[in-house]
Amino acid sequence: MIVRRVVVTRGGLAVVALVVVSLLASGCGSSNSPAQVSSAAQVSLPVPKAGEVTFYLSLPSSTSALFETAAEVATPGSSDYRHFSSLEDAARQFGASGAQINTVAKSIKTLGLQFAADPTRLFGRVFGSTQQWQAALGTALSKHKATASNPFITYILPQRTPRALEPAGTHLLLPETQVYDPSVVGGRPRSPNHPTPAPKAAKPWPFNTGTPLDGDCSAPVLQHRRVYTPRQVATAYGVDTLRSHRSGTPVITILDLGGGWLPNDLELAGKCFGFSPPGVAQTEGDGVATAIANADDETSLDVQTTAAVAPGAHLRLVQSTRVGLLDGFSRAVGDPRGLPDTISLSYGGCAVAEVVGALHYTGVVEAVLAMTALTGVSSFVAAGDSGSTTCGTAVYGTSLSYPAVSSFVTQAADTICPGHQCAGRHRARLARRAQLHPADRRRDERLDAVRRRGYGAA
Repeated sequence: MIVRRVVVTRGGLAVVALVVVSLLASGCGSSNSPAQVSSAAQVSLPVPKAGEVTFYLSLPSSTSALFETAAEVATPGSSDYRHFSSLEDAARQFGASGAQINTVAKSIKTLGLQFAADPTRLFGRVFGSTQQWQAALGTALSKHKATASNPFITYILPQRTPRALEPAGTHLLLPETQVYDPSVVGGRPRSPNHPTPAPKAAKPWPFNTGTPLDGDCSAPVLQHRRVYTPRQVATAYGVDTLRSHRSGTPVITILDLGGGWLPNDLELAGKCFGFSPPGVAQTEGDGVATAIANADDETSLDVQTTAAVAPGAHLRLVQSTRVGLLDGFSRAVGDPRGLPDTISLSYGGCAVAEVVGALHYTGVVEAVLAMTALTGVSSFVAAGDSGSTTCGTAVYGTSLSYPAVSSFVTQAADTICPGHQCAGRHRARLARRAQLHPADRRRDERLDAVRRRGYGAA
């Protein structure tokens, strides 16, 4: 038997393994109680529809108190350690009030657009057809067509927008958004959410020299010992031992940012590695009215490895666009079926670029991650294969990947920077900084602080 797709990336594989180990070690203790949706305030998760374009608006919130409380709940020895909150209670405590949400909704409706506050109450979705957006803005949205390598239409807001679109206390989070175009048939595009690939290493790619190399198929990556099998992953992380002490049925939510996966690939992987493919409960996010027809390596690996290493788990998958980080996490934690135990993400991007270029957006994403942690949900994020050079040549010196760098997630990472090399780079950066203009020096120091503290301090 020949398997068409058995995929692997180092970051994604480690994420899935950590997800499973965390679930088994904790006993799968999430209450999984359904998220409550307020009917008084306009709080909901809109079901995406064909032709709709969605932008995000921050809402008034108490993020500093949220960050502090989430940190206390996660800190051993704290009086609040593991005193988790329901999503509804956390949203009411730290998010916008019903009156604030209704005020924003009324303002948006004067433009002929629709509004829904997210269940976290930290941001809202403003959506409508392209015709409705044109009427609201007085001009058409700029548009970049979808292509075979990028099957998403990109819509961009004009530089000037009506005041009613940003009521007092709110901010438009991103100037652009995406909508999946199912009419564009592509291959297997590599998502730009992946960190910049690392330069070629001096050493050759390592081979799998372990045993047993089980697999009832003849995929070249197996024959050439270029991947680890699910059985080896389970053995390495002691999954079988942990599984014997577990209770309950774990719920794992995988986030797919514009990549896609194919059920037939999962079936073939099951035949190859000897596991029974589970059903995957998929939810489409903003801009994805129909399931993405392509298959991405990262998402496919997440689904296949989770199914093999955590048999019996309930698998959910949220499929959003390539710019759907905020949408993906909010739909995962706000799922009307209840909270998952863990969330797995194998995508990321240049952290410095995110902080410098979109402070309001980054702040809301970080707040959603904090609220997710406050509910007792563990989030695992790949930091990519680029180590301390995630941003490539865009940033001088070392750089990190977001959201892996967040204080409210667990990151799975490798590195390409040995200690002595990292130290040498740091000394070179300080020498260069001493020669900068004072204004540039302050900016360089600010970026260093951002890298050290992560998004919570931005």
